[in-house]
Amino acid sequence: MDALYDVKGDVPLFEEINDYFENTEHRTKAWVEAGKNLQKQSSYTQQYWPVYVIEFKAGRIDYFHAAECIPGQIIRNGDLVIVEADRGKDLGKVVHDNLANLAQLHMFQSQHKDIMVESLISSKEIQPKRIYGLAQQNEVALLVSKAQDEAKAMAVCQAKIRQRKLPMEIVDAEYQWDRKKLTFYFVADRRVDFRELIRDLFKLYKTRIWMCAVDPSKMPRPY
Repeated sequence: MDALYDVKGDVPLFEEINDYFENTEHRTKAWVEAGKNLQKQSSYTQQYWPVYVIEFKAGRIDYFHAAECIPGQIIRNGDLVIVEADRGKDLGKVVHDNLANLAQLHMFQSQHKDIMVESLISSKEIQPKRIYGLAQQNEVALLVSKAQDEAKAMAVCQAKIRQRKLPMEIVDAEYQWDRKKLTFYFVADRRVDFRELIRDLFKLYKTRIWMCAVDPSKMPRPY
């Protein structure tokens, strides 16, 4: 991990940050989100290589490039980086730092089919989003309060679901790092009209609310 945000000296903080990305207790497996920025383009764009695989909360992954990264910064596995997100910015951890061409990308996808969807594996061209640069130490430290606020938001959302008697269960919540988006992951055995729930949550949090369905079969099973 780069000295720019060297939190290893603070063992509790370092472990808490690692746990944020890797904890599987409430792993959502919302892998349909992974690689949603891999879009078909009319022509191949060389400037996007190499492609980096970035991990977010509970193992969610996506693809990014560093063509517009701060000059002189080298991005390595394990680094925490600020990246382009949905109408804003997010913070994630690099888990693969050297997909140098399309063949390597397809090989990575074939080796990780458990975290891919077929439409992404078959994509022939990509347009990944941007890595802006390495995260600063004060930016990384915000992950702790972010995780606490996500746990509170999850409890609030579940309470409102019970009030409205909606047939669904919240399994996780995730703020975009800049707090411009709040995603709730849920399971349900049938279609749910949660429009009023979204209105309730927007009034509370004053940010974009996104509901993401999770396949119950991909949730972790108790032992």
